[in-house]
Amino acid sequence: MPKINQTIDMKQILTSLLLAIGMMNSSYAQNGWVQKQNGPAKNRAGSFVIGNYAYYGAGNNTYGSAETNTWFRYDPQNDSWTQIASMPQGMQALETFSINGKGYAGVGWFSGYSTNLFYEYDPVINQWTAKASYPTNTVHDAGSFELNGEGYICGGAVPYSNAVQAISYKFNPGFNSWSAISPLPTGLRNGVGFVVNNKPYVINGETPSGTPFTSGFRYDSGPNTWAPINVPGGFTLRYNIASRDSEAFIIKIPYGPFGNNNFEFWNYNDNTQTWTQLPDRPFSDAATAFVNINSRLFAFLPNGQVWEYTGDISSPEFSQACDTATFPSNFQSGYGRCVRTNDGNIVTVGNINMLNNWVNGDIVLNKYDPNLNLLWSRVFLPRWRT
Repeated sequence: MPKINQTIDMKQILTSLLLAIGMMNSSYAQNGWVQKQNGPAKNRAGSFVIGNYAYYGAGNNTYGSAETNTWFRYDPQNDSWTQIASMPQGMQALETFSINGKGYAGVGWFSGYSTNLFYEYDPVINQWTAKASYPTNTVHDAGSFELNGEGYICGGAVPYSNAVQAISYKFNPGFNSWSAISPLPTGLRNGVGFVVNNKPYVINGETPSGTPFTSGFRYDSGPNTWAPINVPGGFTLRYNIASRDSEAFIIKIPYGPFGNNNFEFWNYNDNTQTWTQLPDRPFSDAATAFVNINSRLFAFLPNGQVWEYTGDISSPEFSQACDTATFPSNFQSGYGRCVRTNDGNIVTVGNINMLNNWVNGDIVLNKYDPNLNLLWSRVFLPRWRT
């Protein structure tokens, strides 16, 4: 029998395979959100990020009222949860932030009243230590943020009252002390604190009348003043903002008769001072935590669900013409981004420099990550050719 001569274009075969993988995996992403391994079910919990991990705990068991003191560590690389040391005192509606490799948590609600207890967590020795108490024990559901090595707690609710606080304090971990700063221009409960471009903001929350506050304030630590800012319609509560470089990502939620926007998701770009409504998120719950771990954004929901937001909409160096094809192995997952270089090439970036950058105009495929046992790829669809 005569032999049949065949020419096999391995690049075309591999490209077709990865395109198929990308289409298969895209069915698991919803408007840029990918569901991850479930975590603990908690409500009104606290969270902070140290290094490569998020720490999440206290609060109450979802749909319950008893405060808990359990804490967990989330590892995004392995998409896994590990229980850590419990906080000495359980509480909910607490304030949290991290400073110089330590986590701080406290100033919440315990056993029917607010508490001014405040703790430091050291991940190296897995231990909590009591620190200086907050100056007043009549605050819970405040807003908080970290700025230049100090933690700030602003406003909050007054127990068993419609009144809310405007008082604000900052914590210096080196001196283990609190000092007053200018109060918020209006009292707020559940105000949302975040920092972008080293500028701190507190927005939304509830006013003394109990109605949603749909505006916000920017704090300037130099003159110790607050300035009003405009916030587009809708409403959110603390826990529901994650910041990354010059941007903040906001999970909007309904508030009684004021909203039916329970799927809305927004972006704030501090460089342009503009707000952009993004495609709806796939879950209606408000998040109990929304955190940034090495520029990856994760929402922890009261029912235990965990969602990662993988969209990237406003940084001009990232091409919106690229699709992500992520091939998980051994039930692990990973993600990278594609960028357009000055010569028009499309390359991928991630946590490992193993790039296979093909010539301008070709499909760009890469890369096997032995640390995660993952094959990552990027495909520039408009310039597809065989």
